Amino acid sequence: MRAAWILGPQDYALYRILGEGEVLIWPPWRKEYVLERKDPLSAHKAYEYRVIA
Repeated sequence: MRAAWILGPQDYALYRILGEGEVLIWPPWRKEYVLERKDPLSAHKAYEYRVIA
């Protein structure tokens, strides 16, 4: 019985050659930003904004 090796989306990187360099195609670029807003009276976190770009 042969074993299968299944790659997930985070198991490899895919590059495209453009001109004299390589450009990363996969995984797509991702950055997460979090901004916490605090209650001015108690200084505890009231809510937060979360953006994934």
